[in-house]
Formats: sequence, structure tokens, C-alpha cells
Amino acid sequence: MKILQELVKDKVDWYLDELVRELELQTGKLISIPTLWRSLVYCGISRKKLIFMDEAAKDERSLSRGYGYSLKNIFATKKNVFVRGIRYTILPALSLQGIIAVDIMEGNCTKEKFREFVISNVVC
Repeated sequence: MKILQELVKDKVDWYLDELVRELELQTGKLISIPTLWRSLVYCGISRKKLIFMDEAAKDERSLSRGYGYSLKNIFATKKNVFVRGIRYTILPALSLQGIIAVDIMEGNCTKEKFREFVISNVVC
């Protein structure tokens, strides 16, 4: 059971047939999917919905291009007025079923703001 618990800890998004295959590789024993399911339940491991989170930000520089063309051995240059402007940050939390929560804030997202977003909008 310890092998199964360690495997699930590392491979949270694997399907049952993938877990069966990996268990066979690690132990040399083939078990059925129903047996694996019962073993997961016995270990207190249940199926959870995956949530995907990412932070994105936008300011006046967001649309600036990072690359350009020039002749060989000559730097590509473009003169541009540097204006940072107001920065906005978006924090989305998505599942395969759609948007769970979203927060848009002015400025950067700090560790504390991110933690508060997760606790108040995702975990609850």
C-alpha cells in the first residue's frame, strides 16, 4: 500500500490504467482496475477535481514586440517612448468544467494576495 500511496502522490493526474501499468512495472504484479480502485479507497485516497491556476499581468508595455528583423550583424532597434502606465494582474482558477474564480487587481500580485485569493475563492 505504501508504494501505491507514493505513486499517487507523484502522479495525481494519472488514469487508473496508467497506475495499474506503473504498479506492474514497480512490483512485477498485475492487478485489475477494480482492485486498484478498492485499494485507493482503503488508503483513503479519493478522486479530486483538478484546478489550474496562473497569474497574468498587463501594462502599457504588454503589446510591445520582443523581436524584430534586421540585416545580418546589425542589431534590430526600434525607438519607443517608455511608459509603464497602470499594471493590472489577473488571477484565474480553472477546472475542466470552466472558471471557478477570478480576481483582477491593480498592481502586482504578492504572495499574500495570491494566498488570500486561493483561500477565499478556491478552497472554500
